[in-house]
Amino acid sequence: MLVASEIYRVLQDKLHELDKERIKFYNKVEPFRYAFWTILVLGATFLIIRLNVSSFNGKYISDENMGFVIVGYVILVIVTLIIFLIVNHKRKQQFKRLFTSQIAPYIIRGLDPSFKYDYEGQIPRMEVISSLLFPPFSTYECQDLVKGVINDVPIKFGEIKLQKVVVQKDSTKHIPIFSGIFYRADLHTKFPTNIWLITKGNTQSVKEEGKTRIAFNDQSMKDYRIYTDDEQTARQVLQPFILEKIAKLNNKLKGKRIIRRPLSFHFEDQWVQVAIPTRKKFMEPKLSRTIDHISFIEEQTILLNAISTLMEDLTLK
Repeated sequence: MLVASEIYRVLQDKLHELDKERIKFYNKVEPFRYAFWTILVLGATFLIIRLNVSSFNGKYISDENMGFVIVGYVILVIVTLIIFLIVNHKRKQQFKRLFTSQIAPYIIRGLDPSFKYDYEGQIPRMEVISSLLFPPFSTYECQDLVKGVINDVPIKFGEIKLQKVVVQKDSTKHIPIFSGIFYRADLHTKFPTNIWLITKGNTQSVKEEGKTRIAFNDQSMKDYRIYTDDEQTARQVLQPFILEKIAKLNNKLKGKRIIRRPLSFHFEDQWVQVAIPTRKKFMEPKLSRTIDHISFIEEQTILLNAISTLMEDLTLK
């Protein structure tokens, strides 16, 4: 179990020095942020006054040219916004690389000496697809891969982002499918059949694979659609106390504001896969906020402690 105060004490000097770098990156972004808001606010104020105050009719800009001015204003706002977003993203990524190389591994190692952190590490795309926990997706991103052993149970998890690309006549839309943690643990016990507990609206993949849906008259399962390869065996596994543990785990993580929606599960052989729809991104420092404070470390440890104790909360015994 990670203790935020202890981690902060050990890393305080590193955090202090790295926060100086954060401020440098932030100062490089601020002129672009300032330019965007200045153009947006002053331009909008001028146009509102020019178009709505009768004493300004015909002044500064003729009525014939107002249409061109408005179009030019909108284009200028969009261009400055795009430039600001590009610069902000670039500086943020540069700072995150410093953070993930200098700070993140020390935090992760606090879980257990066996744990390794790889910012660019990947969970194979096919592993995510074959879990059947998500509807079909077009784009796949993965980072922040963590591997280790807790209580003799090997676990790994990484942050993934899934999107579906929909091409329409005049545009292409990127529809979010999932954003959060994909987790896998290799257990000492073996599940006698495949079982999926999937949240509403995410069952397309498991349906297409022809899995059998089973109904439970349990209020705690109202958010789930349950599928399996063997209904009778699955019912023997999913005893009421197991369903209660899953419900309690969801409530615990929601209470800590870690997840937005219930977890999804896939049990197979000696391992379990879990989709954790986190509210905040993992190991994601902000340029506008100091990292040299215990509150930042607390945010990281709450999520990590919840993930590391997932199997303890979900022990199917």
